[in-house]
Amino acid sequence: MAKLSAGGLAWLKGLHLLFAGLWVGGAITLILLELKLPTAVTGDELYALHSCIWTIASLIVIPTALGSLVTGALFCWLTNWGFFRYRWIIYKWVVTLAAAIFGVVWLGPWILQVSALVGKAREIARDYPEYDRLVQMIFYFGSLQVLALIITLFVSTHKPWGRGQPGRQH
Repeated sequence: MAKLSAGGLAWLKGLHLLFAGLWVGGAITLILLELKLPTAVTGDELYALHSCIWTIASLIVIPTALGSLVTGALFCWLTNWGFFRYRWIIYKWVVTLAAAIFGVVWLGPWILQVSALVGKAREIARDYPEYDRLVQMIFYFGSLQVLALIITLFVSTHKPWGRGQPGRQH
């Protein structure tokens, strides 16, 4: 197992926290923008909101989710934490991978699909049943994803379910 210097570990931890924070913050921002959709009066306002949602999803949420996964993997590989040594790390991997996969397979395409619909239909986009269905799914499943990520952040700081073998300290 490769080891990191104290300075290298600090940089890796800082990057991991930055990516995780931006991922969660970006996802929360998407939910807040979703809450603003009913206040859009014109098709152009609706388009602007959906354009912001897609921009944040594609330029902040997706890259920082990937950054969080990569730095988390490096953290496990380059430190004594390991990938499977502690139950809380396994929990983090399961939730983080599930959230990232769900975002790539469902949330991202839904956001892209509704953005394209609004881009074409603008004023009448809300008249399409598909619009309401997509917006509701993005909001509800996006909110569940945010909740899971926030819980994972707390698991990361509290390290429940034991901290390893008896007598070992970290």
